[in-house]
This record gives sequence, structure tokens and C-alpha cells, in this order.
Amino acid sequence: MDRMRSSERPKLPEVEVNAQAESLVLGSATLQSPVVHMQFKPTEIVLKSWQADLLGGSAKGTGHFAWNGAKPEYTFEGGFTRVDAAALGSLLNATWAGGPVSGGGNLKLSGLSAKELAASASGELSFDWLHGALSMAPGASAEAHPQETKFDDWKGKVSIQDGKAQIGQSVLILGKHSSNMTGVIPFGGPIKLTVAPSGDKLATRAGVPASPPAVK
Repeated sequence: MDRMRSSERPKLPEVEVNAQAESLVLGSATLQSPVVHMQFKPTEIVLKSWQADLLGGSAKGTGHFAWNGAKPEYTFEGGFTRVDAAALGSLLNATWAGGPVSGGGNLKLSGLSAKELAASASGELSFDWLHGALSMAPGASAEAHPQETKFDDWKGKVSIQDGKAQIGQSVLILGKHSSNMTGVIPFGGPIKLTVAPSGDKLATRAGVPASPPAVK
């Protein structure tokens, strides 16, 4: 895509295409067995449906591609189910474990290079993670053992903008207690999450000290 720098916008044939592959590499993520149903129009491509295996789970949705001014613009909507928590954490350079992660949302990008795409990314995402654990990265703490925050369920919303994913409304549930999780996931940078427990009992059970820690 970075080579498509021309003053003349490509004119596409009107045709519908079904495409599939063994794998498709998108940055640091790899889609396994992707299948896409595309409708080509003279100035746009409509992804009528797409699906693939992703990080031990699956993902599917729709999308759209068109030129907007001097740059191509992409929009995607979809959902993911039963993504492996450890694999997702590894993708984000974090130590995560536990049950599956599911969710969905929308994403909009524009540009021809990886840098342009990352900088332009915007969207909203909701997620639900069952029986998980978040640990600080090795060497991030002076303690002999990494800090760990466990939960029965963590669900919330993420806003993507300005080269980062900002965790908004988010609730951790452990037993009969709940706490708030906030933080930011910069693209290419370390994850910074903070747990604000609703009570000392939850803090003790979750392995979180009274003062909210930074979890990476």
C-alpha cells in the first residue's frame, strides 16, 4: 500500500470476489485461515463479510475501503470471541493469563504506511474477559515476585485515538466485590493500568495493595 502514491486514483472493476488464504499478517498480529467476501466498485471496496481465526479464538465482521482526499481510508466493524488471554498479552508485550476474551467494536484508519495507519486509528471497543490475571512485566517491580491482579470478570470499553487505546468505563469483579480499572495502551509502548479497589477486602483477595499499583 505504501507504493500506491499517485495523483490518479485507481479505478476498480465492478466485481464480487471471495478470497481466502492460509494466513494474513497484519503488523504483529496474524490472521489464520482468513476468508473475505469483497464487492469491488469503481472507487471503493466493500468488505461484505470477513472472518478468521485470531490468537486462539475467532473474529468476523464487515469493512469498507475508499480514497478520501490524498489518502485511502479504511473502516471495519466486527467482533471477536474466545481469544486466548496469554496470546493477547504477549501481542501487547504484557503478561496476562486466564480465561477467554471476547468483544467487538469499530475501527477507522487512513494512510499508506504503518506509521500513518497507527497515528490515524480511531474507534470504540467493548470487551469481556473471564477469570483472568494481570501481572507486571519482569523487572518492572523491585519485589521478588511480580504483582498480580486476579478477577472473575473484567468488562469495559476502550477508546482508540491519538496512537493509543484508552480504557474508559471498566469494572473488575472478584467474588461479591468490584473495583475500577483505568489505563492506557500506547501503540508500541508499555501498558499502564491502574486498579482502584472499592474496598480493602477486594484489594487483599486480588493481591493488590491499598495504594493503586501500576500494572504493565
